Amino acid sequence: MKNIIAFTAALALLTGQIYPSAVYSESVVSSPAQSSETLTLDITQSTEVTNGQFTISFDPEKLKLVEACAGDAFKGVMTAVDIRKDKVVIGFASAKVFELKGTLAELKFQQAPGTEDLSSLCSFSVDEFISLDKSGNEYTPDTGSIKLTHNSAVPEAEISLNGSVSEETGAPQAILNVSKANGVTNGLFTVNYSPDILKFEKGSICAGFEGTIAEINETTPGEIKIAFVNNEGLSAAGDFIKLDFSAVSTGTATLDVRADELLSVSEQGKITEFSADSDSCIITAAAPEKALISVSGTSLPVGGSSDITIAIPEKTGATNGIFTLKYDASKVKFESNTVCEAFDGAMVEVNESEPGKITIAFIKNDGVSAGGDAVKLFFSGLTAGKTDVELSVTEFSKTSGFNKPEAIPTTAVNGTITVTPKVQTAFEISVSDTSLPVGGGSDITVAIPEKTGATNGIFTLKYDASKVKFENSMVCKALDGAMVEVNESEPGKITIAFIKNDGVLAGGDAVKLFFSGLTAGKTDVELYVTEFSKTPGFNKPMVIPTTAVNGTITVTPKKEISFDINGDGVINTSDLVLVKKCILIDPAITPEVMKKADINQNGVVNVLDLMRIVRYILG
Repeated sequence: MKNIIAFTAALALLTGQIYPSAVYSESVVSSPAQSSETLTLDITQSTEVTNGQFTISFDPEKLKLVEACAGDAFKGVMTAVDIRKDKVVIGFASAKVFELKGTLAELKFQQAPGTEDLSSLCSFSVDEFISLDKSGNEYTPDTGSIKLTHNSAVPEAEISLNGSVSEETGAPQAILNVSKANGVTNGLFTVNYSPDILKFEKGSICAGFEGTIAEINETTPGEIKIAFVNNEGLSAAGDFIKLDFSAVSTGTATLDVRADELLSVSEQGKITEFSADSDSCIITAAAPEKALISVSGTSLPVGGSSDITIAIPEKTGATNGIFTLKYDASKVKFESNTVCEAFDGAMVEVNESEPGKITIAFIKNDGVSAGGDAVKLFFSGLTAGKTDVELSVTEFSKTSGFNKPEAIPTTAVNGTITVTPKVQTAFEISVSDTSLPVGGGSDITVAIPEKTGATNGIFTLKYDASKVKFENSMVCKALDGAMVEVNESEPGKITIAFIKNDGVLAGGDAVKLFFSGLTAGKTDVELYVTEFSKTPGFNKPMVIPTTAVNGTITVTPKKEISFDINGDGVINTSDLVLVKKCILIDPAITPEVMKKADINQNGVVNVLDLMRIVRYILG
């Protein structure tokens, strides 16, 4: 009578059915006291066979089976995996003789550290191993080359980072090289560099890795995140990703790369983690020399006037230029200008196109031949405070005859105008900042940071009532013993009035105002001091000069992250496959699935969403 495997193979051929590879998967809660180890059944010498059956036995008291599947040796062959309490039985059958080589089975166990070696807790037996000779007769091949091996090591990938200067552009660049990939399909790298020497411009995939989807972003100055997916798995070695920089300053920059995550995800959803050592390189950068164009600072009182200067301290030869200055028009008012020695003989036009924005254009046929002051701008002070004068250089170039203008690299240095109070330094009354989620609550504080002696005060706060809702208030230390009234006269407007007979004798928090978040966004809380005075006895109130500092309330949206893309109540590799299909824009994907796959809710399904669900599955 033919054996059971031969019988099932014949039945499969008659019915057209193929035995599936059963995968045993049980929910296991990992703890620091446990680790997952892999056991493989390999055949070290290829053998021609038609069908067979193997049994791998283990001690269920010491081992917990996490996963079992047939290996790559059975690719294209019918297999059946039978999971039992203390053993795994793997059968295979083929309609014709085939070459058996590679891994026959992979079993992942969970065991407590300190137990015996995994190989000593498992054994295997060959139940059947059959082939056909040239005459079609059955015989049993040699089974001595079948080995049970224990693999506890994390597979490694090898990466390196090489710094150089581009032969095409002469600009600094770094190459991320993969010399051993081992079929990695997904990864996340972090590259750190010196932002005081280099500026990141762009990243790109090198030739030979065109099938890779990569997202390369500078998260903060000095840090680049590289996330990639390659469905086929990286197999070739060589230059993988190129990072292009420009030189900010001249010097030696150190770059470091580390692999935050390296995974291999098979079509069956099997995930293998890889490790890789960090690497670094050095780039010597030479920044192009730039002409320095600067704006001086000044200080003036409210109602007074002063000037600032745009200076070009070196001979540049520039024949054309356009500069733009932006400043706070509520603090200062532009009055007039005068041309200085560096622009002697030049045609200069100074135009205030709108309050807070001045444009300066010049043409000097023989070029700027002497460094020094170019233009003086005169301002008058409106309200106390500071305003940065931001200088941007739209054009600074040299034109010889009718040739195309040659741009001259420049560095712009901003200036600051400080407007001082007209009478005396004002006491600062401020509103604090806060952040709260939609539906949540938080408070802001009106503070009087110094002893002022004020006996009376009226403050008004205005804010966007569509963003936040005022709930209640609380009197704080600075107004202890005071009569305080807090009144929301209308949505978006709160009035605080106080009387304190002995005056404000201690600085600090005066009133806390509690808000709840309505809709996501920001609202400035604008503070107006209607009255802040001291009344000794029955005398006329003496006004105390004040400066009001506004606050900001930020309402953040509620974020609900769901990793269950297919909605089956389980988060597993099926959800991971759906995210990959969304990235590849599979036409079968519905808008609902596409929306769920956008896990970080940035409006795009990309590698970062894939990385988040992979990390979630891995725990």
